[in-house]
Amino acid sequence: MKLGIFERTWNGLHLQNKFLIAFGGAMLICNLLLGIALIAKDKTVVLVPPRLLGEASVTADDADAAFKESFGLSLATMLGNVTPTTAPFLADNVSRYVAPEAHREMVAAVTEQADQIKGEQISIQFAPKEVFYHPGIKKVIVSGDYWIRGARNSEQKMVRTYELGLDVRNYSVQLVSLKTYEGPWSAPNEKELEAQIAAAPKN
Repeated sequence: MKLGIFERTWNGLHLQNKFLIAFGGAMLICNLLLGIALIAKDKTVVLVPPRLLGEASVTADDADAAFKESFGLSLATMLGNVTPTTAPFLADNVSRYVAPEAHREMVAAVTEQADQIKGEQISIQFAPKEVFYHPGIKKVIVSGDYWIRGARNSEQKMVRTYELGLDVRNYSVQLVSLKTYEGPWSAPNEKELEAQIAAAPKN
C-alpha cells in the first residue's frame, strides 16, 4: 500500500518537473523574442513642442502633422517678427534648425534680411492666421497678415505665406527648404503638385 502511494507521488513529481521545465523554456523563448522586438522597434517620443496645445509624436526619422505644424508655425513667427534690436539674433536662432545641406544658402538669406532690417531701421510683424501640413508636398504652410513699419511711422500691410520643408533626423527637426511670398497660399495645379512631390523629401 505504501509502495503504491510512493510510486504515484514519485511519478507525479517527475511529471511536475517536466511541466515546469517546459514552461520555463517557453518563458525564456518569449522573453528572448520580446527583447529582440523591443531592440528592433523604433522608439516613439511624445513631446510638447512650442505653440502646441496637445501632444504630438516623433520617431527617429519622422513626425506627425501636429508636430511639424507646431515647429513650422514657430519658425515662421520667428522669421516674421523682427525689429532692429532683435535682428542680430535672428540668424543665430534660425541656424539651429537648418539642415546641413541648406545651411549656407538659408542662413545667408536670413542674415541679409536681418542686416537690411537693422540698416534701414524697419520692423516687420507677422500675425499667422492659417497653418497646416500638406502631406503631398511634405511642407508646412503658414499664412497671415504681415506689416512693414518704417522709422517715420510709415506702415505697409500685406498677406504673406511661408512654405517650410521640415525633416526629422534623429528626433531633431531640421528646416530643409523655405519659400516666402506675398499673398495667400493657393493649391498648386496637377503639374506643379507632381513637381513639388518629386522634389520633396522621401521620408
